[in-house]
Parts: sequence; C-alpha cells; structure tokens
Amino acid sequence: MARRSVFELSRALQFFSDAGFFSICYNSSTSLPLYYQYKANGGLLLHNFINEWFIANVAIKDNVSLVSSPVFCEGKTPRSSLSTATLQCYDELLSLNNGQLPIGVASNGTCVNKCDMKVFEMNRPNEYTECLVQYFVPQKSITDILHRMEIDHLMWWKKMSNSKDFTPVRTEGGNLSSHIVYSSCHGDTTVESIDVSGPHVELANSPYIISSKISADVAVMVLLHDGYSETQINDKVLQKLKFHQRLAPYKLGMMINGEDTRDLTVVADYIKDELRKETILIQTNINSLDSNRLLKVGVPYAISITDSTLKDGKVYLHNMYASVKEEVHVTHIKERLVKYLKSA
Repeated sequence: MARRSVFELSRALQFFSDAGFFSICYNSSTSLPLYYQYKANGGLLLHNFINEWFIANVAIKDNVSLVSSPVFCEGKTPRSSLSTATLQCYDELLSLNNGQLPIGVASNGTCVNKCDMKVFEMNRPNEYTECLVQYFVPQKSITDILHRMEIDHLMWWKKMSNSKDFTPVRTEGGNLSSHIVYSSCHGDTTVESIDVSGPHVELANSPYIISSKISADVAVMVLLHDGYSETQINDKVLQKLKFHQRLAPYKLGMMINGEDTRDLTVVADYIKDELRKETILIQTNINSLDSNRLLKVGVPYAISITDSTLKDGKVYLHNMYASVKEEVHVTHIKERLVKYLKSA
C-alpha cells in the first residue's frame, strides 16, 4: 500500500521536463505523451544511479567482475540483453577463481527491446540501459545466496529512496524468481527482477545462475517520482525534488549575495576550484533569493557568500533538505562537504 500523498502525474512529468531531466514527445493527434529523451540533469541522474549500482554490486563485493561487450552482435544485430557477454566470460573468471564457485559477473549498457518500455505513462523507444548482475553458484548455495541477495538489494533500494515504498514479491508457482516493486499513488512498478536458472550443464561445474536485472531508465523515472513533492502555498504549488545525496545531479549550489560582487566572485571561484578537486558538481550563479531553483533539481547543499565573508572568511553551508545551516570557514568547506556526502 502506497504511503505517498496523491499528486497529478501529468503535472509532475511536466515539472521533470521543465527542470531539465527529460524532454517529452507528444502524440500530435491525441496530445498524450509518447516517450521521453534525457536532458542534462536526467543524464547526470542516470550516471549517478549506475555508479551507485556499480559500487553496491561490484566494488564492495568479492569475486564479482565487471565486463563489457559491443552493442551490435556480430556487427549487425543490436543486443537485447547483456547476458551473452557475461556467459562468454565464465570460463576465464572460473579459472581466475581457481575453478571454485560462486563467482559473479556484472555488466551495464544499452540494449534494444522489441517493444517500448512504459513507466508512469511514459515510454522509452526501444532502447534501454540494463544493469545486470549474475552469480554462478552450486546447487547447494542457491537458497542462501538468493536470500541474502534479495535482502541486500531491497535494503539498497530503500537506502537510495525517500519513501521506502519498495517491497519484494515472489513469483507464484514454486520457482525462485522474485521482483522488487515500487508502490506509489500511481500504481506498482517493478524496479528489479531476480531469477534463478539451471543447471547449465554446458558450462564447467554445471552452475545455476542467479540473475538480477534492472532497467536504469525505469529506475530514473522511479527516483524522480519518489523524490517529487508539492506544497500548496496560497494560490501557487511549490514543486521540489529530493534525492539521496549521492544520486543528486548537483551536490552544491553557490549563492552570491552582496554589493562587492567582484571580490565575492573570487571567493566563489576559490571554493569551486577546491570542490572540483573532489569531482563535486556545482550549480553556480544562483541568487540567494532564488533558492527554490536549487530545490527544483534536488540540490542537497548550498553555500551563501555575502559581504561578511570578506571580513571573517566564513560562509553559510545550507542543508537544503533539512532547512538548517551552519557557518563554515572557506578553507574548511571542502573537508566538511566531502564528509557529509561520504556519510550519506
């Protein structure tokens, strides 16, 4: 059962488009949305999601390797899944692991569907970005590995979201397939499918394969939907987004408000140079009176630089999600912000 407040989906979709996440293509005769293409902020959100998926499924796991493959199979047919590439690496990875199971293989990239993928009344035309993890396991380990995988992946989705409205759903019929489903006021959406197949007798050790498949494009739409909220203020509707800090397209907004614009800009440039050493993306040139612009794209932190900064070297660091602020010296901004982002 969804716990989120009800909002008009078409208004939210238009907001996502206006906020630079995707462009909407409409049917000329019905005026209904047909499909969407990423804009700059949507591309950044997609990139950050894939990066967090990589960390959770490869970087911190034992015996899991990341592999890649060409988009076009044999130079002609575009791939419909990444599983062919993972199977081709099996023998080599098994050898590297001294012939012992389990081993894991992960891959992500563009695949092509025979039909469009639909989520929240929006289609992605044919192509989608797949994130695939496959564990090659002996029969005796299936139940244990599958159970831990379901728990870990469900916890990860809840960590990466705001509403926590993700639930596991086992497929009926006695097999070991399951799904992780996002529930909202606009219905249920499958964000991840976990399947078990085997034994694969054509492979050495006849392993079973536990596969986790995610469409990163569906994930982006779900995260936008999950992070969206609106508040009625008099006759206006305030719309904003909130992401997990590591998913946010931009981590920091820079607000300059003062009379000595030239010197304040020098301070801002110093802070930007320091933060870019940590690859922290910044939205700049934000007027302090226009902080709503940061909320519209889900920026978690902001720095306000004022004339007093030139006297004491301090700026205000705002947590945009919690509506709190603290004074920090400009020489400590990088250390403080990196600490907050890593602890998220």
